[in-house]
Amino acid sequence: MESPPDVYFGDDSGLHNADCWITPASGGGGGGASAPRGRLGPLDPTTNFVSSITVNPSYGGTVFVGLNISLNGFTLNGGAISQFLGVGASDITTSSFNWSAGILNNAVVKAVLNIVSGSGSITGGDLTCGDDLNLNGFRLQLNNTGDLTFNNNAGISLSNDSYFDWTSTTNIVSTGSGIILNSDGTLWKATTIAEALVKCDLPYVNNGSRAGLMINRGTLAFTRAGPTNGVSVLQNDGAVILGIDGARGATLQVNQGFTMNGGRLDAASGFTSYITIGDVKVHGGLVRVGETGWGALTCAGDVTMDGGTYLPIVDFRANKASLWKAKSFGILFNAQLRVSSLNIPDPIPTVPFHILETTAVNKITGNFANANNLLIGTTGKKYTGGMNANNLDYDITTP
Repeated sequence: MESPPDVYFGDDSGLHNADCWITPASGGGGGGASAPRGRLGPLDPTTNFVSSITVNPSYGGTVFVGLNISLNGFTLNGGAISQFLGVGASDITTSSFNWSAGILNNAVVKAVLNIVSGSGSITGGDLTCGDDLNLNGFRLQLNNTGDLTFNNNAGISLSNDSYFDWTSTTNIVSTGSGIILNSDGTLWKATTIAEALVKCDLPYVNNGSRAGLMINRGTLAFTRAGPTNGVSVLQNDGAVILGIDGARGATLQVNQGFTMNGGRLDAASGFTSYITIGDVKVHGGLVRVGETGWGALTCAGDVTMDGGTYLPIVDFRANKASLWKAKSFGILFNAQLRVSSLNIPDPIPTVPFHILETTAVNKITGNFANANNLLIGTTGKKYTGGMNANNLDYDITTP
């Protein structure tokens, strides 16, 4: 049996501009389309009949995909792909993917590009995608210089320890209701430009215990609300990590708010990180301001905490504590406070540490459920938590 062929469009393939159809042997153009001017075939949709597809820069036509295909490699450097039969009928699965030019699915219906168990990159300038990009054990580097635009309500999903490495200042643009759904992977905003701001129109959801949103530096801005949850960033599990511990802080912009039902929110030690524009709601999980030492987190909006745990760090030697600032704090119901104490002296001096702060009086309401039961390491002694006299700050005070 002959090995499946590597198929090229453009350059020496003879298909420089003609449209071409990848369809079953018994198929026509499909979908009511006109007859094809070129065709690969006859093709059996039950077998891996093509090893790889490469669309070269010189190709000016459209490759119409009229069935589900599995590839060892997919390179798109020109022309256009049309998965005109949509999800479940024109999907592409590949273990290698590189894209620098051309349109990925110019049809008016969404299809899927499943990218599994490998690595690849998105480079070039402005690019348009009409597919859901499903990363499954795949590492994809986003490093183009223009916008990446999603049509057809398409979005991105990450599973099985996938990485989406956002290493450029590319903005992700959307004309529909697609989202980024992270079930078990990492979206890493890793641009090396110090204060770069990049925007994403796809709302973001952390939905697995190993799902992570990591902002290396600068600002990652989620501009729109999720179609079902109404917020820009929703965390049900996993982690949102701002900055690099001991190196720098970072900023998460949430135009329509951030809701946390579980997992962790970490802000880097030794620096200030920010959550800007929208409000923050904590229903569960752990807010850790500073990972190995004191840190700072400033929220531009209101913070409501009716569950979960706030974990500040107190360093007695440095006489500093983690500080969480916001427009206001509403501390309700079962919200907990736990303190990590470093370099505890003996005896312990009586000193207050600010751990919450607002800019206007009486903007901290409620109290943590365990405010009078805050252990100082293993000393057997306890902090006492409460508002200080200026009604701006919440302090924990040693005995």
